[in-house]
Amino acid sequence: MKVGSPISGFFFEDWKNLTVIVMLALALVVLPVARGEIFIFRDHLGYFMPLRFHTAAELRAGHVPLWNPYNASGEPWLANPQTNVFYPPAWIFLVLPFPAAYMLFLALHLALVGCGAYLLFRRSVVGAVALMFCGPTLSLLDVNNNLATFAWIPLILWLASHREHHRAIDAAAIAMAFLGGEPFFAALAAVLWAVVVRRMRDIAFVAVLAAALCAVQLLPFLEWLRGTSRGFVLHSNDGFRIANWLRIAIPPHATSEGEPLLAQMYIPLPYAGLFVPAAAIAGVVVAIVRRRALGWIALVAACVILGREGIFDLLHARYPARMMSIAMIGIVALAAFAWSEIGPRRRWIDWLIAIVLAAELIPRAMPLLHTLPASELAGPIPASIGRTSQILRLPLASNEMSDPPAWLFGYQNLYARRFDTGSGSPAVPLEYLRLFQAATQQQRIDLIDLLSAGFIFCDRRLPLPPLVRVRDVTIYRNPGALPLARFAGTLPDIHIGTNDVEVNVNAPAGGVLSIAQRDAPGWRVFVDGNEQPKLIANGVFRAVRITAGPHHVMWRYSPASFLAGAAISIIALLYLAVSSAKPIILYSSRAPTFASHSVSPGETSHKSSPTIVFPDRLIARSRPIASFHDSPPGTGVPVPGQSVGSRPSMSHDK
Repeated sequence: MKVGSPISGFFFEDWKNLTVIVMLALALVVLPVARGEIFIFRDHLGYFMPLRFHTAAELRAGHVPLWNPYNASGEPWLANPQTNVFYPPAWIFLVLPFPAAYMLFLALHLALVGCGAYLLFRRSVVGAVALMFCGPTLSLLDVNNNLATFAWIPLILWLASHREHHRAIDAAAIAMAFLGGEPFFAALAAVLWAVVVRRMRDIAFVAVLAAALCAVQLLPFLEWLRGTSRGFVLHSNDGFRIANWLRIAIPPHATSEGEPLLAQMYIPLPYAGLFVPAAAIAGVVVAIVRRRALGWIALVAACVILGREGIFDLLHARYPARMMSIAMIGIVALAAFAWSEIGPRRRWIDWLIAIVLAAELIPRAMPLLHTLPASELAGPIPASIGRTSQILRLPLASNEMSDPPAWLFGYQNLYARRFDTGSGSPAVPLEYLRLFQAATQQQRIDLIDLLSAGFIFCDRRLPLPPLVRVRDVTIYRNPGALPLARFAGTLPDIHIGTNDVEVNVNAPAGGVLSIAQRDAPGWRVFVDGNEQPKLIANGVFRAVRITAGPHHVMWRYSPASFLAGAAISIIALLYLAVSSAKPIILYSSRAPTFASHSVSPGETSHKSSPTIVFPDRLIARSRPIASFHDSPPGTGVPVPGQSVGSRPSMSHDK
């Protein structure tokens, strides 16, 4: 194919660059995938790997995992956007072996970061590689719901700076950001998009369509948050101090847990290389002198302010240090802006700088990239533990958990479907949280029994019969724990499924049947096929009144928020499909992006390259959008009106 030919709005050179960016991202995981290994740093091991493993297992079994009966005495599962049930890239877990799917899921989102940055930063391979492999981006690998949502932000900002396409594409991108699993980043992306666009009609249209597209996830999520610990348990001490921002330019002395001198650990590696901060400082100077790209300066300043300790308390959001990842978009944008203005205009030099950046940044991130054979994920706990009664962990004597697999920390109980009183969930109902904390912190045996905690994990001696010792953890048997289903005078037979619970009981007299599973909106109870009023036992558990005799009791979970959200999302998808049937392309033939150039006798034929808009509109309302015009990649042909060897001209969109 001829270099310089536009393919759906891009030149062949662009497709080659994007392909190399994707290959660089995949190169980060190719060796671990070949060895059957998987990342284990921080939240990989205890949270996201078992979460994705359990979700994929339920979907492959043909179940919509509305509920997780195995943690916190039962909890909404699909309502947690981190499960990614409706996020298309996460469906890779349904078709590939889990270790390969997990690593490729991360690599493909790094690739999305790089490709979006390439477009946003005016076809800058330096900017793409810098953002893709900088410390604040790689620090999101283990909190990969943040990575999945963050990966869409550069593309969303690029779409915002263009008017030559259907705004339904913007709505779909913002919806994908939310479905990626991090609502805060998704909301921030939507706000930044609106600041750039500034057309109320477009903003209203995109807001409604984006909310409708993700309603199947959004409505259960909002219902799930009500009355939970989310928003009350804050981490304002995890803020990013001003001095920590200097570590963007300081090579780290990292340990296995990241930078030891940081005031927070959410972004364990702030380092972005030596080139990016230096170029960004030059970009600030050039932006101020030429009164262009000022929006990026404003973005970085806003992130520095929001990242301070205590500021997030006003937003009821957690982990303000992650604002550094958003700030890196602005910092890398300024670096790319400076490089485009004062750097040499040679593609091979761009790639040389990009390769040097990757070679510097990836080795610095090795503490975040430790791997473990996937065969060791299930942990060393005997299979019988947690199958007929719940697990409860008493506070550690050392206050430091050195062996999470031995404790079945987080969601690791899900590999073997063990019942657990604890949870890795970011939101727990306050009533259950109070009960759980009283049982564990005050070590009240009556509450431990009430929780059906028949297996006690502890690192010190207890007055209970020990079952087994796993490294530094002793597992005790609590003989006084109540069964999972309780009825006076008999032991009911119980089967707990993903979205339902069946109990068969022969009641010697009338009374209340209760189970060690929490109640939530959407649970209904049927006795012998007839719906009955549901009761709440001990403030949290599901119960129902039955009469004497044999009964079949069924609880079913079908929340109205999910049904309503599904209906709305289906309608929105139908609209999107109808809209897509029309010619929706990134560059309309009516737009001046591919302005034709008539060929006179003796004149060299060429086509001008696509106009990539640099979104100055992030702040400069009175300024027109600055556009960057370049000659077709690799042709050496100047744009009309530009002398050979001169720098590309800076014009303005009308």
